[in-house]
Amino acid sequence: MAVLTSSLARGIFLSVWLLALPSAAAQWHVISLHTDAGSTVSLDSASVSSKDYIANGWVRIEYQAPRMRDGQNLTGYVAQWQANCQSLTYWTTDSFGFRPKGQDSVRLYITSQEWQSPMPGSDEAVALTALCDDAKSWIDKAVDKAGELF
Repeated sequence: MAVLTSSLARGIFLSVWLLALPSAAAQWHVISLHTDAGSTVSLDSASVSSKDYIANGWVRIEYQAPRMRDGQNLTGYVAQWQANCQSLTYWTTDSFGFRPKGQDSVRLYITSQEWQSPMPGSDEAVALTALCDDAKSWIDKAVDKAGELF
């Protein structure tokens, strides 16, 4: 086996190797077509992971009509959340807003450094419930289903 000694050769090898790795494509699923606010909420189930009661994943909320958020007129946004499924709170780690009429998306900067509690019935509450439900293991889902039967 040859040993790569050149920094350039190692860089090229690493780049080719990384490009050969499979990447996960987004798998957006509509969770709610019309929330109480009239929005459409979707979840990227390919991004969902969990450990204990903390779920991670991307959520997308599309507004029925543009809304002002962080000084921008937006038609919706996507956000990467960490969700505490015990306390039903979430922490936004990354977020991008959609602007009307084909304008480029805009990065939304996170100013809050604490867990957020969504208002009951809000778009965020719908998304949080969906993320936590999707993150449950198949065993947890089976137990929940069995509980519904009895």
